[in-house]
This record gives sequence, C-alpha cells and structure tokens, in this order.
Amino acid sequence: MPALRAILAALFIPALGVAVTLYIIHSAAAAEGANLPEIASFCLPNGLSLSLSPVCANIQNHYTLLLVCAATAAAGLALILAFALASFLTGANRVLLSFIFPGLSFLGLVVVAVLVIAQIAIIAAAAYFAEAFWLGQVHVTILHGFAAIGALLGLGILWRTLRMFRPAVGAVVGVPFSPIEQPRLALLVQQIAKATNARMPDNIVLGLDPNFFATTAPMHTPTSRRLLTGQTLYLSLPLMRVLSLDEVKAVVGHELAHFSGADTIYSRNFAPIYRGLEEASQAAGEHKKYDRNPLLMPARLFLRFMVDCFARNAARSSRSRELRADQIGSTASSPADLGYALIKVGILSMLWNKEIEDTLNDISRGKFRRNMSASFQDKLRYDVEPEKLPPLVAYSLGDHTSHPTDSHPETKERLTHLGLNLVDVTSEERVMERFFAAKPAAMALDNMENVEEILTQIYHQIIIGPRNVPQAERTTDEVFVSFLSAFLAHMVAADGVVDEREIETAEREAISHIGNGFDTREFREFCRNTDQLAPLSKLAEWSTKFLTASGFEMLLDMLKKIAEADGELHEREQKILGDVRAIYDGLKAAKDAGAIAAPPNTPPRQSRSQS
Repeated sequence: MPALRAILAALFIPALGVAVTLYIIHSAAAAEGANLPEIASFCLPNGLSLSLSPVCANIQNHYTLLLVCAATAAAGLALILAFALASFLTGANRVLLSFIFPGLSFLGLVVVAVLVIAQIAIIAAAAYFAEAFWLGQVHVTILHGFAAIGALLGLGILWRTLRMFRPAVGAVVGVPFSPIEQPRLALLVQQIAKATNARMPDNIVLGLDPNFFATTAPMHTPTSRRLLTGQTLYLSLPLMRVLSLDEVKAVVGHELAHFSGADTIYSRNFAPIYRGLEEASQAAGEHKKYDRNPLLMPARLFLRFMVDCFARNAARSSRSRELRADQIGSTASSPADLGYALIKVGILSMLWNKEIEDTLNDISRGKFRRNMSASFQDKLRYDVEPEKLPPLVAYSLGDHTSHPTDSHPETKERLTHLGLNLVDVTSEERVMERFFAAKPAAMALDNMENVEEILTQIYHQIIIGPRNVPQAERTTDEVFVSFLSAFLAHMVAADGVVDEREIETAEREAISHIGNGFDTREFREFCRNTDQLAPLSKLAEWSTKFLTASGFEMLLDMLKKIAEADGELHEREQKILGDVRAIYDGLKAAKDAGAIAAPPNTPPRQSRSQS
C-alpha cells in the first residue's frame, strides 16, 4: 500500500498538469482546424523558433510545462524504483545497509524536496495557463505566491534533511562512572570485553532506569558538562541489585558485542538515520501543524514509502544482530545466566513503573526517599508474592526488551536460540532460586549506594520540576507511625544484620496493630539507615511521654517477636528488650500508683526535607 500511494504521489500532480495543458493545446488546435499531432508538428519542428505559426505563440510554454510534468513524474518513479531495488539488494546485510542506506536516504530526501518544488510549480503554471485561457487574464501575484510557497516548503525539507543527518545527540539520566570510585566495576567490564573480543567502551554511565544498553550516539548527562562521545555503555543500578554477578556479566557481554564487528558500523551509520527517517514519517502521520499542509502530502507519502522499504530489512537485521549479541554475551558467563537476566529485566521493568508511581505519591505528600534503587530492591524482596512469579515469567517470554535504537526479538525466541529448555527455565524451583537465592551483583561492586542517592535526588528534582514542594505538616498519627517505625528499625538492625525475616515480622505486626497506615517504604528505609535516626536512648526517653502502659506492652511484644524471628536472640537485642521492659515496669508501677498523666505528642525524630 505505501508503494501504491507513493506512485500516486509521483503521478497525480504531473498528470493533472498534463491534462490541463493538453486541453488548452487541443482547444488551440481546434480553433485552427487541426488536431494535436498536426499542431505539434508545425509548432515544434526543431524546438521553439521565431518563425513558427502565429497560433504557436500562445502555446509554446505549454510544451515546456509538458516536459516538466514528464520529468517530475519520471523522477518520482525513479526514486520509488531506486528504494525498492536497494531494499531488495541489501536485505538484512548490516554492512550493505550501513553503507547504502545513509547515502540513498540523503539523496532521496533531496529528490523529494526538488519534487515538492516541481509539483508546486506545475500547479502554479497550470493555474496560470488555465486562468489565461478561460478568463483571459492572469494574477501574477498569485503565481509569485505559489513560487514562494514551493521554495519555502522545498527548503524546509532540505533543512530537515540536513538536521536528520547531523549526529543525533541524546540525553540520559545517569552518572558517568569513575574507575577510581568503582574499580571493581571497571575491572569487571574490562574482563567481559576481553572475554567477548569487544573493545572497552569509551564511557560507562550508571543510571536508575531498568535497562542496559550500548550506543554510539553522543550523550548528555545531568551531572557532567562534558558531552559523552564515542561508545557508551549504560548500566542499571536497580537491576544490579537484583541480577546476580554472572547474570550481569552475560548482559554486559551482550551489550559489548554491539561494539564489535559489523554492529559498530551499523549502529553508527544505519540505525540513527533510519530512526530519524522513521520519526519524521511518524510525525508527519500525526498531522502536526507544519505537516497538515496539503501541498506536502506527496512528500509525506514518499517519506512513508522510503521508511517502509527498509522496515523489513531493519527488523530482520535487528533480529540477527540481537541473536548474535546473545551468543557472544553468553560466553562471558553462560546461556542460562543470560536467559534469566532477560526474564528478570522484563519483569523488573514493570515493577520499576510501580516504584516511580510510589515515588510520585510520596513527593505529593512531602516525603522524599533516600535511595530509590534500594527501595526498588525491597519491593521485589518483600512485596512480590512468590506464587505470582511463575505466571509473570511466562508473560515475560513474549516481551520485547526496550532499547533506544531498535526493537528486539521476543524473549522466548532468544532463550530458544540460546539452546535453553523453556520448561526447565520457567520451573518454579529455578525461578525462586534465581530471584530470591542468588547473591546480587551490587554486593560485589564498590560505592554504588552513593551514586544511587545522587541519582535519587536528581529524579526527585526532575519529578518536581520548577515547583516547590514543601514538607507536608505531619498529623499525630503520622508522627506515631514514624516513631514506631524508628523503634522497630533499631531492633531489626540491632544485631548488625538486616534480616528479611525480622523485617517481614515487624511489618506484619505493625500492620496488625495500626492497619494500612503503617508506611512500609519509610520503615525499610529506616532499617537501611539507622544511623540517620534518633538514637535508641532518645527514642526510649520520648517513649515515656508518647506511650501509655498498654502501648508499651504492645511495643514490647512486637520487639520480642522481631528479635526471635531469625531464630536467635542477640546480646544487643536482649539489651533493647531489657531497657524497654524496665521502662514498661516503671510505667505500670506508676499507673498503679495513679501518677501517670496523659502523654503529649512528641515527634520521634527530626523531620528531613528534600533540598
């Protein structure tokens, strides 16, 4: 269908010009008692001449218009034929696509600009001749207006063409990594590059988006004034908190494979030009203000055809290069590691959307998280029900991994191509082992939390934008929840280990006592950062004013269950229980003596606001 529309775009206006011109010539011939062949024979013996018949003086320029119409139609058809033939000859060959498509596209867009000018000139000339023939007068101003419009539209297309072929500059929310601050990560990437026979990337960017990708496009980052040029590798910090080290090796190996062989040329020459052409075509199809001009309809149809000609080539090439990169990437670890990494990325991308949604809700309430990446890891660890994972894995097999430059094959196809047994890979036992028993890659790397916290602040600023979001005034219930969360967090971290069983017990007990008002995200953040909380001694001091004897009894019961959740009672945990019990006994004795007054509301910690 795009080919038929392109042919129509090439022929319609020239055919209209030919029809109007031939009608006028035929009328002039009829007035002389001649037919078209006869008047052509004596009006154009050897080209235009001063010795022609008087009737020819009125139609000499009409023959010139016929030649322009024929040339315009021929150029349009030649453009269509050239793209169709080039598409057939290049196929999915990345080298041929990389060398033929950019030059052909540039030439094609220049031809489209010329065709737009020529077709508008045909419309103007046909209107001029028709007005002179039927009305006996002409409006030169209108003719000049058409000429100006044609020139502007043609120049506009040429300007877009030149912009499209300039190196596309991208932007990514990330931090360029430092080998000094992350030496083990630098060594890891270097080892993977050697294992896959790929070159070391010029830049490595650490970010929070749940994706890994490699690109040759120049990139801006919010933390550096320097434009990142050359080959850039993007690594997702949240994913490295969930993927094992071997899974990260396989994914990074896959991405580095794009920096080897014909992929490098393809990524630099074909992919950005094709993407730009496709985006221009889509923008035209969305009927934006500039593109609603009916005079640009032929240009839009030509553009759609040019993209469609190479769409199948691009899809086949993308599929083959991804499968090739999978094979190379698996050599950095194993096919199974790459397979589970692909599955995890598909599922975790969906969870990341929920993390962004929760962050938006927090900010709207004046709450700012310290580390979105750690919060994301907690979401998988505590909020995802294990029995729901196998169906999610099955769903992810039909997913396409997101990438900035092209589409990927389905995960199911990629796993099969790696030689993996889908039944075995998706078995509940293996899924649980990979998601919950594997040691995260981030534990083997350096200084990641500092980068995550910097990026979290950047994300907050991006979400807020120019608005100022003041710290919301906290209600009494919110103050109590924070106080309770801080107390429970101190108990969870008392033995120096943040144990999942203790966190789950604490959350279960807190929710059972105070309902859904308990903020699990805040509590988990407290557990990770107890050094940022008020000291336990200060909390104990406040507790005498904040809790009644029955409240202390509830708190003591919760703390005891948390301490026993991991199967052992640490010395530090025993001390906390002893201190709280001593306070409780004192309150109970005072209550029995009738000496306790109603406690005032005292905040458990100083409120932190986002700068």
